[in-house]
Amino acid sequence: DVHRFERLSFHIYGRTAAFSVYEDDTETTDYANGKFTRQKVEASAAPSGARTVTIYPVKGKFARQLKNRTVDIVIHDIDPPEKITINGKSAGGKWPSAADASYDAHARILILSCRQDLSRKVIWKIIPRR
Repeated sequence: DVHRFERLSFHIYGRTAAFSVYEDDTETTDYANGKFTRQKVEASAAPSGARTVTIYPVKGKFARQLKNRTVDIVIHDIDPPEKITINGKSAGGKWPSAADASYDAHARILILSCRQDLSRKVIWKIIPRR
């Protein structure tokens, strides 16, 4: 069932990352005729320590593909942030009150979650404490 990919988790280790997610209907050989999607994800860090995670819109098409899904970004080895924004807007107010973000101080892991319209770009900005 194509809906098993309704929630995806992307783990980011280090300060930069770039990868693509491939998806097809998992049931036919339509992928051989170009019926599949790819979605690019990038993470970067500025000299200030601010981090950006960009989830690009899906490119391509296949039968019964999802229009949106929940995406969890799991950033490893990161200090607790001062502020988090998503597409330029505060993610639920000043962190840690954001409902769509959680931080595990012991493991030093930040988890960012959102429901993504797969035709639109999502840009997370993580601003470090000073």
